[in-house]
Amino acid sequence: MKNILTLCITLLLSASLYAADVAWKTKPTMTKKGNTWEINFSISTATDVEVAILDSKGKVVRHLAAGVLGPKAPAPLKKDSLSQKLIWDGNDDYETKVAGECTLRVRAGMGVKLVNIVGGDPYAFYSKDMGQGDHAAWKIMGLEVKSDGTVYITGNINHYGPAVVRRYDAEGKYLQTVYPAPAGKKFEQIKGWGAHQREDGSSVFKYHNIDSISLSNTGITGDRAFFGSLLPSGGKDSLYFIGKKFNLIKVNTDGTIPENPNSEGFLVNDPIIGDKAKRPTWHVLGTPFTAPSADGKYFYLSGVFKDGKRKRSWTRAKNIETTGFWRDGQIYKVDSKTRKAEVFFALDKKSVIGDMKSRGTSPIADDKTAPFAALQGIAIDAKNNVFICDRQNKRILILDKDAKKIREIPAEYPDAIAVDPNSKALYYTTRKGNYHKKSPLYLYKIRDWTKDKGASVSKLLDTSVGTYRSRSYLGVTTFKGKARVWVAYVTLPVRIYEDTGNKLELVKDFYKVGTQRILDMQHMIVDPKNEDVYLSESWGYLFRLDNWSKPEFKKCEMDITSRRGKKNSNSALGFAIDPRKNLFYMRGDRTPLYRMKWEGGKFVPAPAGSHIVTTQYYNDWRIHLGHGERGLAVAPDGGIGILASHKRNDYSGPLAFYASDTKKAPWKEVPFVKFGTKPISAGIKFDAKGNMYVGLWSSKTKPLPGTMGKDSQLLRSFGKIYKYKPTGSLLKGNLYPTEPEGSSKVYEVHFGSISRGMARTAFFGVDPYGQIYYPSSLLSRVTVMDNEGNQIIRFGTWGNRDSMGGLKGDLVPTKDIPMAYPSSVDVTDDYIYVSDLVNARVLRLKKTFKLTSN
Repeated sequence: MKNILTLCITLLLSASLYAADVAWKTKPTMTKKGNTWEINFSISTATDVEVAILDSKGKVVRHLAAGVLGPKAPAPLKKDSLSQKLIWDGNDDYETKVAGECTLRVRAGMGVKLVNIVGGDPYAFYSKDMGQGDHAAWKIMGLEVKSDGTVYITGNINHYGPAVVRRYDAEGKYLQTVYPAPAGKKFEQIKGWGAHQREDGSSVFKYHNIDSISLSNTGITGDRAFFGSLLPSGGKDSLYFIGKKFNLIKVNTDGTIPENPNSEGFLVNDPIIGDKAKRPTWHVLGTPFTAPSADGKYFYLSGVFKDGKRKRSWTRAKNIETTGFWRDGQIYKVDSKTRKAEVFFALDKKSVIGDMKSRGTSPIADDKTAPFAALQGIAIDAKNNVFICDRQNKRILILDKDAKKIREIPAEYPDAIAVDPNSKALYYTTRKGNYHKKSPLYLYKIRDWTKDKGASVSKLLDTSVGTYRSRSYLGVTTFKGKARVWVAYVTLPVRIYEDTGNKLELVKDFYKVGTQRILDMQHMIVDPKNEDVYLSESWGYLFRLDNWSKPEFKKCEMDITSRRGKKNSNSALGFAIDPRKNLFYMRGDRTPLYRMKWEGGKFVPAPAGSHIVTTQYYNDWRIHLGHGERGLAVAPDGGIGILASHKRNDYSGPLAFYASDTKKAPWKEVPFVKFGTKPISAGIKFDAKGNMYVGLWSSKTKPLPGTMGKDSQLLRSFGKIYKYKPTGSLLKGNLYPTEPEGSSKVYEVHFGSISRGMARTAFFGVDPYGQIYYPSSLLSRVTVMDNEGNQIIRFGTWGNRDSMGGLKGDLVPTKDIPMAYPSSVDVTDDYIYVSDLVNARVLRLKKTFKLTSN
């Protein structure tokens, strides 16, 4: 090793908080002093620095010091000094002597540059490779074809919540995301969503609920992944959604929104279809279908009806109303301006089936969880002829504008219906299945509804209808003179068929076009050795990004056998990496912790026969919300820090440490009793010295300016980060033989979001120096601070998936790194990674520095 290293200085563009004209006053040198090395340098102005030792291959083997120079400079940096002298003992981060020639690297003035965005697929609404089951919240909530041929589709993009409204052209090409709202709009144009202005003048949005990531408090969102249904309205520049209580929400097609989007009241105001009471004694059942008239003055409403009285609002109805204005078996004509309804057509009330059990065995094929209506889908043509899916009578009923019957066509279990505006072709779907009851979904074509006796073309779309409580949707566009039939259902999720006369030919399948198979970006871990990214979705399936020249999410196979001999392919709710030993630790719901290795393209036990290193833990699980996970991390000594409970139905996050044991398993547990018995914890990490960092929700947080400081949902989404010093040592192989007396430092920051009701938690990153990289999810930003809490950089501004930060496909440019809901942040020596839960994508940012010396 040479006594004095040759230095190469490169000026780089940076987003650092500190002065742009930073320069070396004394260039860094490293000189041998006996068995140690003395490092000296000085800098022109206070900024952040990193000091590291690199081996002959350029890999960092020792992270010596990092932080902001000044009065609170972290040790071993000298406080209140721009001149620094450090001593290196010749050891690496694991206290082992470094062999061979090494290089000193000093970097100053950290910034970031966005280099990759992976995900945000505009065609993705569903994934067969993620957690499924009848308690998943996948859902398509609307499809509308406008007069200019554009198509709007809304749906959840993962199995517990975040929703989107997207616009496509008549061919099926993606154009724009309407919701979440785009960046670049004036505050007055988007404040109706429920918004705040940040300190820099940019906007962020209020949330109704952070368990299911319900963005906006307009009533368009609700608990348990609820999102309002999109109703065809005919308006060229507006969209209408139905809230949970049938309140009407108006949204502009460019993503802006009126200041009072609920000003038009309910879907029907007279007689009112909703109920203003918090706990109504009756509910509107079914799924609403609307068909607007060509002039937009009125619309027809079907598919909804009143249920029987209940003792409690949340219990399931045993029967439905067969009398009264909102009884089943009726079609309503509603004035678009006043929202006053009148009965347009009605089945004989004596024929309407009220008992739920009898409805289930009838042609309606009902059940008490998500019931069909006797009269389901509805459509209207240019002459105001009305087409009705009459399930009870197994027919398509066709009426004129005066409700006189034109004819009927046999059809069993009709659901949605659409008319070709340029011909007499009629299209409809059929489905019978419902919650827990599976059956096929078909698409049919009637060539000429004026004379044909039945469908001439059929397409089997899916065989598993019923797993998800959702209706199907239909729409027709014209492209190059031919009709294109759009059909949407949860598991498709969208397909476009071209009508060639005798056939319906598939021309676009959103599931095949949109190849992104992981849409839950809640928890992310990065392997610092090779920059591989792992994402654990909330059913426990694991996905990997391992090729940054052509990044693609790949589902990981797992060869895991539980104590009971059961194969667990979804055992990665908790996931952590030991980069030193190339080991991986993972656990699923109600499983112990497994030690694994990557071999033959999959995860296998390591070593076989003793890969179960803890006893059983429990994870949070809620209907429609999936599973929650609080945190898991590997310490430098190979030990494990874990945030989870051994108790059934205890979904809090007690803290425990397990020292690595190569001779026996399970390992010995050291519970951190002083951390709390039922803490709302979120995230755990270690630095190179073995210091432990743990996130913990707090009822009190630092104040925020403006209206943000009055938003209780926002303020109560944050937590603090606690630092614990080891009670043991790395050399002895056990960093925490006993619990520390308490935390050595508390970082009072806006870390989160952290849900109080469910284990929906954000994760932070810690680099080997002990610098912390944490998200402020509801503020759409990420902050980097040193070990003393000095802020180094802060980046991030609101942007939906259309904002790409200057990368390819940037439809809506932003001044800062675009993100909606940063959930997990992780870090390596050269890169910062951010998972954006609302935009379903991962951002990769390269660290830049104003000064770099090698």
